[in-house]
This record gives sequence, structure tokens and C-alpha cells, in this order.
Amino acid sequence: MTLRNWSVSLAREDRTRNIAMWLFVVLLIRTTIAAPIRAYVPFLWYVPDFLMLIAFAALFVYGVRYSIVKTLIFVSVLGILIAYALLNNAFVDVALQTRQIGYILLACLVGMGVRSSSQAVARAIVLLGIIAIIGVYWDYLFQVPWAGAVFSGALQAREVAREWWSSGGVRRLSGFGISSTDTSAIIAVGCLTACSLLRSRFLGIAYCVLAVHTLLLTTQKATAGWVIVMVGVYYAPKVFSLRRGRDHAAPMFILKTLAVVGLIGCVMIPLITYQIRLSDMFGFAAPTLDQRTAEVWPTVIPMLLSFPQFLLGYGMGAVGGTATDARLLLCDNMFLFVALNFGVPIALATFLAGGVALWKTPLRADRDAYALAVAALLILNGITANVLGAGGVNGTYLGFAIGLLLRPKPRMSGRAAIPRSARAAAM
Repeated sequence: MTLRNWSVSLAREDRTRNIAMWLFVVLLIRTTIAAPIRAYVPFLWYVPDFLMLIAFAALFVYGVRYSIVKTLIFVSVLGILIAYALLNNAFVDVALQTRQIGYILLACLVGMGVRSSSQAVARAIVLLGIIAIIGVYWDYLFQVPWAGAVFSGALQAREVAREWWSSGGVRRLSGFGISSTDTSAIIAVGCLTACSLLRSRFLGIAYCVLAVHTLLLTTQKATAGWVIVMVGVYYAPKVFSLRRGRDHAAPMFILKTLAVVGLIGCVMIPLITYQIRLSDMFGFAAPTLDQRTAEVWPTVIPMLLSFPQFLLGYGMGAVGGTATDARLLLCDNMFLFVALNFGVPIALATFLAGGVALWKTPLRADRDAYALAVAALLILNGITANVLGAGGVNGTYLGFAIGLLLRPKPRMSGRAAIPRSARAAAM
């Protein structure tokens, strides 16, 4: 409810809406061209984070003014999570993970509160997807000049962009991004956004073909496969429909089902495939899947059985690139990432609430179909990838899609949009 109150502020006030929208766009630009920024103008790297702190401070003041109890409860819960995390992890690691939560919350707020400016955000996402595609082709043909360079940030020193290789010795291209995982998310979401925005069928299909080919160059085969599925379910009916402007209830129902199935898959597939080599079972080469099912998941799942980690997790900053325990460096699953950070009960409650919310999402307009397509894509990708960790790109786009689905209804404007406490004070 605190987030919804904040989103109403974004929807009502032009200045607040524009600030949030452009901050979100700046954040997306930073993630799209992250490698050049870290290599050549590193002082710009933390500018979006500084602006995000100012934005949340303003929203906190708004929340205290109109809904002090809910806002204080929200901040207190977050404070407890941070305090527990600090007992188990270094301050820098907790700060980095808390920053990523901030990305998701900001994206969700923008999706919920920014309506009249949504076309500008969509155009930015499409353009950034094109830039990411260009970056991958440049990396593929010539190799980017910052390969192997080191980024010396204010908090820690890291490589400018991760140099990953697949099991076949093929480099996993990242283009202008930090990693192939981040770049693939920018391209995939840009593709679905182009499908919703472009009026020309030829341009839409051309964008999809380029996006899928680029994703294959990054070796993100799962992401490429889910993009094909989403384009087939969401975009194909629009392309081949003889009646324009018609609401396609059946594709939207399929997208909703895929999103819910993805959440269930995130929870169940690591358990079902525990210590199983799929390549041996089905007779095909699947080295990356075998690594997850036979090595990664059997390593991290037993770590959830100890006390109090089963109930509370290892705290923010304990999993992924910030992990101090080498066994938690990889988990390659969205549910396991949440459970390892916050405990199994919170993870199960979060996924259950998300599944119920997605299933009950009204089938209203094409914007909802687009948001469902993006959410379903990222959730399904979360079965075999840590979409909430890494550079926070996947989580940012997922938060934006969820925000679009949960945005305040049109009638929440004017007097109806003003919180009850504010109306009482005015009287």
C-alpha cells in the first residue's frame, strides 16, 4: 500500500512524474552503456544512484505526510532486513544489494504511476535495445576496446565487463553492457517493446529477427527461446489479425498462464532436477543445464536447510557477485536467490502473492498484454538464471512490468487519488 500511495503521487503531480520517468530512463541508459562509462568516465557511474536516493527521500517525505504509519512500517521492515544482513555480510555487499532493491522499487513505481509519459519510456527502451544490438555486433566483429580493463569504483574494484566463455570456448558477448545476461535482457525487452510500439509490421519483424540473432551471439539461448515464445503469443496475433485494435483475450490468457507457470517452475524445477544430468537422460548436449542441475543447485539447496538460514536466509549481499561464501556465488534461479537472501518462508510468500496477483490481473488493454509478455519472459528466464542479481537489469525491467500491471486505475485521479488522511486534514 505504501508503494501504491507513492505511485498516486507520481500519477497526480507532473513534476514528480517527469523526475521519476527521466531518472528511470537515465538508469536504463547507464545499464545499457555500462562498460564505456566504467572504462572512460567512471565518476558518472554513481550519478543515477545519487539521484535515486534523492527521489526516495522525496517519496519518503510524501509518505510520512500522508500515510505515516504505512511508510514507517515499510521503512522499519526494510531496516530490519538491512540490520540482519549487516550481521552476516560486509557493508559494501549489503549496500550493493540494497541498491538493486531500490532499482526494482523505482521501476515498479514508474510503471504504476507514469501513464501519460509511458510512450516516452517505451521509445527509450526500444532505442536502448537497438544500441545493445549494435554493441553486440561490434563486440562480435571487432571486440570492444575495453575488454580486460578494470573499473576502480568508490566501493570496490571490478572488471569493466565480465569476460565469460561458454563450455565450447566461445566468448559470451556483452557489447556495451557489463555481462551477456544484462545485455540480453535489454535486447529482449527492447524487442517486446518494439512489438507493442512500432506500427510497421516489417520493422517489428525485422527487430525481432535481429534481437533473436543477437541473443544467440551472446549464447543466451534460453532468453532467445523465451523471446520467440513471447513474440509468437503476443505479437503474432497482432501481425496476422485482420481486425486491428481488437483485444486478444486468448493470447493474454496464455501470457498470464506462462507467467504463473514460470513462478512455479522457479520453485519446483531445481527440486525435480536435483543432481540429474539432463544430457545423459535425454541424450543431447546441455552443458549449462547440467552445470545447474548437477553442480550449482545441489550446492546451494542444502545450505537452505541450516538454521536460522531456512527462516531468515543469509541476508542481503550474501548471494551472487557480492557473496563472501564461494558456494553462494552462483545459484542460477530466481527463487533460490530470494530464499538465500531472505529465507524460504518470505520467498514462498512472495512467489505465492506474485502468482495470485498475475492470475487475477484484468485483461484490459494492449499495455497489459505487453507488461504480461515482459513479466513472463523474465520470470521464465529466472528458472535457470539469477534475474534479480547481477547488474540488476532484469530486476529493473521486471519491476517496471509489474508496475504497469498494478498501476492505479483511471478513476484514482483528482479527489479520489488523494489519501484519506490528506482529505481529512484539508477539511
